[in-house]
Amino acid sequence: MEIDDKIARVKELIAKREDIDGELSELLGGTVRERRSPKCSVCGERGHRATTCSSKKPSSQPSDLKPASAGFFVTNRDASSTLHVPAREPTSLLMALGY
Repeated sequence: MEIDDKIARVKELIAKREDIDGELSELLGGTVRERRSPKCSVCGERGHRATTCSSKKPSSQPSDLKPASAGFFVTNRDASSTLHVPAREPTSLLMALGY
């Protein structure tokens, strides 16, 4: 099947679908609902989700560290640095480092 034949068949099917939708609408007495665009839970705007939001703040965790589930993060008292402690490390290591 050539590309022109495929395009013609797609147009036929779309027209057929529109006819069927119209007939169903008349029979059921309603209209076909249009799908709403997604709404972002960060900024509240429509058209994107939180994962792709441009106004989302960057992560506060350094990107070269493992996620907190593999251990935990400790910030020193003056908040000038953050240390990632893997789950397998003993608590005494933290104490020795002054955290």
